[in-house]
Amino acid sequence: MAMWHGDNIRLLTLFLTRLSMISIYQLKPAFQGLLRPLVRRLAAVGVTANAVTILAMM
Repeated sequence: MAMWHGDNIRLLTLFLTRLSMISIYQLKPAFQGLLRPLVRRLAAVGVTANAVTILAMM
């Protein structure tokens, strides 16, 4: 189950409320903020960036 931290909820709210006016420059940090907890968990168990890339290619 995903853990939603306050910052992520604020970023998601910003994204959803401004969806029609959002630019790619605003979307990127919001998306990165949403992914950050998952990336930390993957790194903690030893998953490398290369492993994620290989899995995505399958």
